[in-house]
Amino acid sequence: MDYETIASALRCGRQNCQCKHGKLTHCPVTASHTNGDHMPSLSLNSVNGKILVRCHKGCTQESVLSAMTSRGLWATAQPRATGWQLVKSYEYRTADGVLVAEHGRFLTENGKAFAWRVPDRSWRDGLVNLTMKELPLYRLHDMLKSSSVIWLVEGEKAADSCAEHGLLAVCLGGGSSQKSFGNSLDLLRDREVILWPDNDDAGRSLMDRLSEMLPNAKFVRPVLPLKGDAYDYFEGGGSVGGLHELIETSLVGSRIEEEHWLKKYEGMFG
Repeated sequence: MDYETIASALRCGRQNCQCKHGKLTHCPVTASHTNGDHMPSLSLNSVNGKILVRCHKGCTQESVLSAMTSRGLWATAQPRATGWQLVKSYEYRTADGVLVAEHGRFLTENGKAFAWRVPDRSWRDGLVNLTMKELPLYRLHDMLKSSSVIWLVEGEKAADSCAEHGLLAVCLGGGSSQKSFGNSLDLLRDREVILWPDNDDAGRSLMDRLSEMLPNAKFVRPVLPLKGDAYDYFEGGGSVGGLHELIETSLVGSRIEEEHWLKKYEGMFG
């Protein structure tokens, strides 16, 4: 991953923010910072072709690199020989069902982490010469077997949760930081698509970018805790019927759903 790609992905888009110029940008470990690191605290430099990062507000180097890896921005932060326990591997397959890459979720001594690998290579090798925009949609093979409406969510865990509740769901490999999509969206242009962003600025920005390429797509935004996604929605008791109601009425959230989430997450989000 080159310096400019990483810098671009970490920029917030605000006109007067420091991240627009210079070597200071937003730390990807957003949970550790007020307002998602609204005031940039991450040094990002390229020295002799080597990318250097450092959080000036105390995030460990490993947590920063793990967060960047989970967003597809750091190919070298891969599992060490010990200390990384594979929790689940998500397979990315072509329309013909051919495996092209796996995205692994790991448990480490510092929490969760992610890594990529291609067939016949180790997790330490990452995507090798494969770029994020060349990856097919996650669950693409399943999508092509049905003509149902497609739910485009952020992250494999959210897509799997949707599938468990009978929805036809897909996601992109690059997460909220992805800005180049190659041909991955081509098969969605003639389909009915529902865009379901995570409840944070990065998730909403991703879906806004996708809506420009899929002008006939609709949004659904149920009431969720900060950073909540489709998985959290169903874990909290949300229903497929509730989602369809939101779409049909073009509401942000029904009174009943809002009361449910506010009660469940009282004191945890604003």
